[in-house]
Amino acid sequence: MNINKSCDVFVVWHPFQQRAHMLSKKLGATLCWFSYGWEKKNLLTKLIAYVLKSVETALYCVKNKPRRIFVQLPPVPLLYVVNLYRWWSGCQVVYDCHNSLFCSHWIRWPLVRSLLHVSNVKALTHNEDIAEIAVSYNVESLVLIDPLPDYIRPNGEIKLPNGLIPNNYIIVPFSFSDDEPVNELFEAARNLPEIIFVITWFKERAQAKVNDVIPENIIFTGYLDLDIYKSVFANSMCALALTTREGTQPSVATEAIGFGVPLLVSDIKTTRKLYDEWPIYVENSAESIVDGIKVLVGCRELMLPRMQRLYSHIDDMHKRQFSALLKILDL
Repeated sequence: MNINKSCDVFVVWHPFQQRAHMLSKKLGATLCWFSYGWEKKNLLTKLIAYVLKSVETALYCVKNKPRRIFVQLPPVPLLYVVNLYRWWSGCQVVYDCHNSLFCSHWIRWPLVRSLLHVSNVKALTHNEDIAEIAVSYNVESLVLIDPLPDYIRPNGEIKLPNGLIPNNYIIVPFSFSDDEPVNELFEAARNLPEIIFVITWFKERAQAKVNDVIPENIIFTGYLDLDIYKSVFANSMCALALTTREGTQPSVATEAIGFGVPLLVSDIKTTRKLYDEWPIYVENSAESIVDGIKVLVGCRELMLPRMQRLYSHIDDMHKRQFSALLKILDL
């Protein structure tokens, strides 16, 4: 089969994801999203979506004949589809392994570990802690932390959705996944009624997770277009990056660093390793979150130069790791 030597693609079976967006730009790869708004309604719609995505992905690859495919994992069905195409075409495949591949049921799917070994390029993992977990499954990897997002602050008046006022709210980009302390955050919001919390997801998803009435000072924006999301994030008072799962490099933290927004983050071993002394750390309890917010709000101006130093620290780390990847890929 003839391979298009000028064509690299980055395949994702999810809605927008910042890491894939930024990495595809840096790698010069075409970003291919395969996602449907209806797919998460129930198990049947998810299975139907997997079938449709498999067909769409295979047809796209056959038509465009990429020389190299970057693959965001999970879900594992994408691993199967891309490996069938790799076997047929001889193209190179690079797996960008998100934490849940190794920390959930996905790693136990048939042939997963074997197929991760087939590629002649090491899998990518997001931090040293996940790389250690990958080794426990005999998967060697190259650590590549999330790249910092790009954002140019516009001149003039800033118009935000939902009547938001710049620097007058806290942004909490929750998706209501299992590792997010949702009830603890909502309890913290009840204890800080003077502060507005903005969650960039749907209220209906929250209602299935919380044990009590949702506080009135929480605003749900629903899904935001990328440019609007960046504007809402960059003009917030501070950002909360909360997770209960060790090994997680919160994407919210990466965005806060990139946008220069003061950061409050869960105190886990991974965040301590990555961010050192620069953000404010909290336990995943309502009391600790309240205390952390009070400290951050009281010293916000002092936090801004700290975020600049954290930006330089993370940017330098990513550049070193990305250079190692380019060397492996011979780019």
